[in-house]
Amino acid sequence: MVVGDLHCDLPYKMYKSGKTLDNNDFNWSLSHLKENDSFIQVFATCVEDDEKLNSFDGAVKVINNFKKELAKFGFNTTELYFEESKVNSVLSLEGGGALGGKISNVQKMYDLGVRIITLTWNYENELGYGAVTGKTDGLKPFGKEVVKEMNRLRMVVDVSHLNEAGFYDVAEFAGIPFIASHSNSKSICDNLRNLTDHQFLEIVKRGGLVGINTYPYFLNNTDKSDVCDIIKHLEHFLSLGGENVVSLGADFDGIDAVTSDFENISGYSNLMKELVKLNYSESLIAKIYYKNMKNYFNRYIF
Repeated sequence: MVVGDLHCDLPYKMYKSGKTLDNNDFNWSLSHLKENDSFIQVFATCVEDDEKLNSFDGAVKVINNFKKELAKFGFNTTELYFEESKVNSVLSLEGGGALGGKISNVQKMYDLGVRIITLTWNYENELGYGAVTGKTDGLKPFGKEVVKEMNRLRMVVDVSHLNEAGFYDVAEFAGIPFIASHSNSKSICDNLRNLTDHQFLEIVKRGGLVGINTYPYFLNNTDKSDVCDIIKHLEHFLSLGGENVVSLGADFDGIDAVTSDFENISGYSNLMKELVKLNYSESLIAKIYYKNMKNYFNRYIF
């Protein structure tokens, strides 16, 4: 099974715990991989909720610690071999507050291997406003400057967590088609973190990506969910013409509740079984599971 996933918060949890890729009790662990699994995983560094690490230097510590762990296992971070390599890794920064208000830090993040930046986390930062703030203002001047610099470097803008006004500023200023790495449908679940149909269609129009999030509250606004809830969001996005856009972004190791039969990365096999039962074609499952992500990354990042 080949899986592409747009968002996992493992780097921070590993840094704080001192645990390793193959020896942890997290949602993402090598111990959960089956023999023939091949993963392309976006690993996100988020430090905005940590007083001691919420800075550029703090984010660098988390990233460098994680890169050392990847190197121990010989995992690739510079090219993608979806069908051939056990684990491929792409690094992202979740929350532009870690840039410390300095535009030069965008280049420094790029030099560290970061290829995606989620502009905000839940709160306000120097770039703009998280969706849960309730603010109706768009990107701040520094946020627009960051997007411009990311365009120059061919880095991908991630609008998950961003408020709606900021989303439309990104739609105006982003060069490379932008993504929502771990966001669901607001039509299915009316949650501030989810995308309206119009937002989703904006991403479809540009040829970006949207990763389905497995967090129960974003699936149905409760603390309990199952794979059928995931499929409801998936099918709605497909009904809007998202066959070449919809992907997976489980949000593992960044959530405090999990979906039944999808408690860790081994759950991808359970979701696939349900899609097969629903007569999803092999080609469509492949697009959802990794080909949309592969095509996008090969076109814009690697």
